[in-house]
Amino acid sequence: MTPQLPTRAVFNSLLIAGVIAVAPHAWELPWWTLAVFAAALTWRYLIENWQWYRPQRVLRSLLMILVVLAVLRQYGTLLGRDPGIALVLTLLGLKFLELKGQRDFIVCLFLFYLIVLASFLYSQSLWFGAWALLAVTVITAALMHLIQPTSMNLQSRLRLASVMLAQALPLMIVVYLLFPRVSGTLWGLPADAYSGLTGMPDMIQPGSIRNLSQSSEIAFRASFEGAPPPVRELYWRALVLSDTDGRSWNRRTDSDVKKVSFTPLADSVRYQLILEPSNKVWMPALDLPAVTPPGARFQADFTLQYNEPIRERINYTLTSYTRYNTGDLSTADRARSLALPADVSARTRALAQQWRHDSADSLQVARAALDYFHRENFIYTLNPPLLGADPVDEFLFSTRRGFCEHFASSFVTLMRAAGIPSRVVIGYQGGELNTAGNYLIVRQSDAHAWAEIWVAGRGWLRVDPTSAVAPERIELGLDAIRRLEQQGLTLGGLSAEAMLQALKLGWFDNALLHARWYWDLTNL
Repeated sequence: MTPQLPTRAVFNSLLIAGVIAVAPHAWELPWWTLAVFAAALTWRYLIENWQWYRPQRVLRSLLMILVVLAVLRQYGTLLGRDPGIALVLTLLGLKFLELKGQRDFIVCLFLFYLIVLASFLYSQSLWFGAWALLAVTVITAALMHLIQPTSMNLQSRLRLASVMLAQALPLMIVVYLLFPRVSGTLWGLPADAYSGLTGMPDMIQPGSIRNLSQSSEIAFRASFEGAPPPVRELYWRALVLSDTDGRSWNRRTDSDVKKVSFTPLADSVRYQLILEPSNKVWMPALDLPAVTPPGARFQADFTLQYNEPIRERINYTLTSYTRYNTGDLSTADRARSLALPADVSARTRALAQQWRHDSADSLQVARAALDYFHRENFIYTLNPPLLGADPVDEFLFSTRRGFCEHFASSFVTLMRAAGIPSRVVIGYQGGELNTAGNYLIVRQSDAHAWAEIWVAGRGWLRVDPTSAVAPERIELGLDAIRRLEQQGLTLGGLSAEAMLQALKLGWFDNALLHARWYWDLTNL
């Protein structure tokens, strides 16, 4: 007996539900997987409305084999998050070509639920949650249309689907609160399950930190015992980069030390830090940490490393000092902190040597460099131009537009050319205070690069060249800079009053911000 084919209106409902369910994956999967899905839906649409050729079993089987081979070529495996979702998505598209009856339509709709669920493997943000709610509502309405195609109109089906979801909400909340959280990879997925984890890179070159700053993912949360330090002191140290080839900066291979040695110059700050998975070993800490958390080890450059890649949420308690004297510098460290590649441009070296000649000490040289950035109208921008083979020279004398890594790496190059030991430090700066839970949220978009110079009698001193050009980045945070640029405003052309007015949130944005804070609090 031939199964009864649902009406064209039911098919259109299925088509709309599929597009909405798949849309969030457009930012995560290779373009060709979406192209295969879209082509299959278009083909089926032409079959339904224009009586196009309906592919037979042999052709469908051949297309399936080609899709599987394409996924294997793209990922090298069929297991894991990305290849698994890509395979399901493309095969789901091919499933449209063989739809025959109500049962096939139901299978597709339930696979749409699975596709919506899979989107949470990429993000659990509030916006993704809202989109998933919309998608589930539309899929449920399409399912109702399939079961009872003539009983009600579209508006009634959507209303009833919304009521059904609202009735299920209490059960969803109970399951969310009581269902155990599973640490590590989901159901034993292989290593690619960690491929989407965002973390601080172990080297930088022009564009590295800027790329990371585009992510709104949470890096960690910090709660302080007492009032937190001022925003200008919230430098979260992650990595120190001492080696350079003129274009990129890399970390040295340090030996572990049992205890860091420095002299505190201020009261200690004690806090708890909840670190999100990153698949890295770096453990951010307020500059400078004074204790070693369990499972971690100190490095000689005053950074912390975990004993294994961090693939699940961890929390640790730390004590830090925001003012300190690190003491003397060994001969080997001095040599490493002065090393420059031979091809540093002559005018870069000449500029640094001129400052050295005109200055009484290292601090005056550093101030001369900061004055140069300010006086020559350097611009801090989220969209700097691409640089060529000699990025430092091009940045200092040509483009003069850059992100924090451009300023930090160029500053350190100038200091070394002037004979001052220096290095690049990367980590995070600032944080967003969640008033709902009284803790700081530090996002990947707060990633930052700064410099350190060594001064006799004072040790390593933090110098942030970005603050010479864009002090607002340090005082207000990167999100404020991004909002200003979206309004077409430049940092140098605004008074403090105009800037605060431009950054003032409307009632809707303010309500959305508080909703995001409460959402984050429920996910702790």
